[in-house]
Amino acid sequence: MMARGMDFRALECFVVLAEELHFRRAAERLNMTQPSLSARVKALEEEVGAVPLERDRRNVRLTAAGEIFRDYASSAMVRTEEAVMSARRAAAGQSGQLRFGFTGLTTYGVSTVSSCV
Repeated sequence: MMARGMDFRALECFVVLAEELHFRRAAERLNMTQPSLSARVKALEEEVGAVPLERDRRNVRLTAAGEIFRDYASSAMVRTEEAVMSARRAAAGQSGQLRFGFTGLTTYGVSTVSSCV
């Protein structure tokens, strides 16, 4: 089953939480409330169908599934940012290919003139 409708913001929330391993700090980094962060992570867990985090009142830990998911989610975020930047450069004419060439015939008939003094 493909996750075609996966929320990119939910991925970002999970990655930041996986880095911080602390809901308050992650929420602050993401400029959102803790309840909003918790709701995004819960929805992501349901969509993934695995439990990526073990949490209690004091600790947050990644499960084995969470470590794997974090790696792929981080990579997806980096690749998405690269895609956006590449598209912007192409739209601005700052990337692409420029091909040019010449043949020996283009220099045919060119002579060097030296002067004698």
